[in-house]
Amino acid sequence: MTTLAGGGGPGFRDGPARQALFNGPIGVAVDGAGRVYVADTYNDRIRVISREGQVSTLAGGDGPGFQDGTGDQARFDTPTAVAVDATGIAWVADMRNDAIRRIGPKGGVSTLPLQPDLDTQAAPRRPLALALTHDGHLYVGELSTGRVMQVMRDGRWRALAGHLPGQRFSRTAGLAVDAAGDVHFTDAGSHRVHRIAPMTAAAAAAVTPAGPAPDDPLPDTGGRWPLAPQDGWHEVVGTLGEVRGDYQGESRHHLHGGLDIRGDVGATVLAIADGKVGSPSAAWGFDGLGEGLAVGALAYIHMKVGRTPRGDLLDPARFQLLHDLSGDPSRIRVRRGTRFSVGDALGTVNRMAHVHLSLGPPGYERNAIALGFAGFTDVYPPRIDEVALFDTLDQPIDAKQDGRIVVPRDLQGIHIVVDAWDQVDRNLPRRRLGLHALGYQLLHPDGTPVPGFETPRMTIDFQRLPSDDAVQVAYAPGSGITVHGSAVTRFRYSVTNTVRDGAWAEGAWQPASLAPGDYLLRITARDHSGNEAQARRDLPLRLP
Repeated sequence: MTTLAGGGGPGFRDGPARQALFNGPIGVAVDGAGRVYVADTYNDRIRVISREGQVSTLAGGDGPGFQDGTGDQARFDTPTAVAVDATGIAWVADMRNDAIRRIGPKGGVSTLPLQPDLDTQAAPRRPLALALTHDGHLYVGELSTGRVMQVMRDGRWRALAGHLPGQRFSRTAGLAVDAAGDVHFTDAGSHRVHRIAPMTAAAAAAVTPAGPAPDDPLPDTGGRWPLAPQDGWHEVVGTLGEVRGDYQGESRHHLHGGLDIRGDVGATVLAIADGKVGSPSAAWGFDGLGEGLAVGALAYIHMKVGRTPRGDLLDPARFQLLHDLSGDPSRIRVRRGTRFSVGDALGTVNRMAHVHLSLGPPGYERNAIALGFAGFTDVYPPRIDEVALFDTLDQPIDAKQDGRIVVPRDLQGIHIVVDAWDQVDRNLPRRRLGLHALGYQLLHPDGTPVPGFETPRMTIDFQRLPSDDAVQVAYAPGSGITVHGSAVTRFRYSVTNTVRDGAWAEGAWQPASLAPGDYLLRITARDHSGNEAQARRDLPLRLP
């Protein structure tokens, strides 16, 4: 290995190759004349290394922005990939601007006008990787959704991979087209390399693994908490999979993607494991409630990233404060490759008054309770407040005979809804948490299982988070209100639907499959520690 250009430390300087400086260069390409094009990511510039070893700036100016123009009059924001076509045009993935840019041989920059969003699909967002076909069309890999997109030179686009149900990539970081025209790409968050193959009947029927393996090793956290004392108990105020609203009237808007740990506003958020920043854009949401930072497999959210409560930088070497054109602070930049050690300060708790700890790449969040936390115990079994039945029109089935719910056997399907919640040791009594797993079982009056129900059908499991599309499948109407509001949180689980292993589907119990008679519907409601609800879990039924 030899060094082509750069001095081994971050900076910006043109000139002879060994004297030139770059700042986190991520993308590289070579044109037909042997010149090397570099996406100098954190200098927000596109640089060129000549065959004679001279480094010059082709386009981009001092600081991030979004502006077409020539040379240093143009502006980029975190460019991550570059590709050069046969005509000498350099194509750039301008990631933070959600744009594909074109640079002519003389440095003139223009923005490719992309076809607008469709009703069912968004146009390319956060372009991270680029590759060119022999005829000059582009393949684009996205950071935010993991999709692989084909983009034509006139701005039309279509999704090729990562857009189908159950096919989600965590971070499409590298793209290449081979001599046969096949597209290969890396899923950096999942430790996989994929190939896009022509769709055949056999390919459609095949199950192709996507995303991180379910047994991907957990970070070594040693039971630490993200707040001081790291080896002492802290109150858990939210768990994976809980229902959340949008504060605009919709109480079932999305699923909670991590573990919430209560903390005082202004308290320092601390790294719980050694880690390295892998994303080119690892911090987000500047000065908003959802501001956060991803370090390795962990994301720390609801904090002032890299700043004290007053806004001063905790460590200018690792946290760069960027300003907008008016000179106002606009965001924090943390370079890919930045390392943090256990106990390092990552930021301070914002007015949400808790740290949201997310485990795993977006789209594949895992239950962070599995990390194990010092002093965290849970001996309380979940509490079931109600088990209710509804028909397919969501009308209640509540008529009783001899203390049993009368279930007409001619109904097309029945939905079972369980109103239940959990608590953990030392939490405030009012603190309601969501459950880890639920299911149901049908028994004869003597307690023996009905055929087909020898074991409970465990339909809901929040070991791994599905997409937010599943929220109204997992939860019935009447669920919601966050744990931080003044009203009571209700978790009304639709246990005849299936939400587990990252997938979801609607379902119903078919009473016509049973002979007339008396039965017992038994609910299994379990927390992550393995405690199961015992009270109010049985509902006597009569099928006339």
